[in-house]
Amino acid sequence: MTEEFLNWAVDNRPMQLERMLPRKNDAFSKIMPTIFTPIIETSANYSWFRESPIVPAREQNLPAHMQYGSYTSDFAKYVGESLDVSPRKVDHLISGYLGFLGKFAFSTVGTSSASFSLDNLPMVRRFTFDPYANPKIVQEYYDTLSEQEKLNNEYRLTGKKPEGFDVQLYERYRKNKKAMQNLSQKEREILNDIRLDYDDRKEKLHQLEQMRIKIAERVLK
Repeated sequence: MTEEFLNWAVDNRPMQLERMLPRKNDAFSKIMPTIFTPIIETSANYSWFRESPIVPAREQNLPAHMQYGSYTSDFAKYVGESLDVSPRKVDHLISGYLGFLGKFAFSTVGTSSASFSLDNLPMVRRFTFDPYANPKIVQEYYDTLSEQEKLNNEYRLTGKKPEGFDVQLYERYRKNKKAMQNLSQKEREILNDIRLDYDDRKEKLHQLEQMRIKIAERVLK
């Protein structure tokens, strides 16, 4: 029953669910048994530690096995493809139950010496973390877009403007939605381009994320 409610909330009330979930400094999150935390977070698609969704909003409408990013392990992608589950959530469970060493071990499974780079190791990534990866303003953009689209649909059905619906904000979203979709498509192409080495891929993804941030800022501000 709990999982069914969480799944319903993720699909229908994502912003309300985020406000309901405890933050990392809340008393509840401190007393929550560690053994249950990764499962609950995965079901809710929300990391209390990072205070953000495990699967970002731009990937939530994709098939589960296509929900991965530049830091997703090949092992998680393999499991995702085999079982039709989200690779991002697989990696989250590995990190949650096996910690740093588990993520390190699985991130190197199937890694060839030809493509191996120190930057691919979790311990190095931690110190070379890209500040443009999944910034909060982009997540805010997608959360607000989802909310405004639902309110717009309600407006069209009832003819009565619902509370919280901002017509001008919605129009800005509508005009920029295609640009965001194009960036997501380019991101997927870069991730799947086997001709790119790690550094080239990282640089191209970095540029796309900067463009995504600029659009989000233009719409929200």
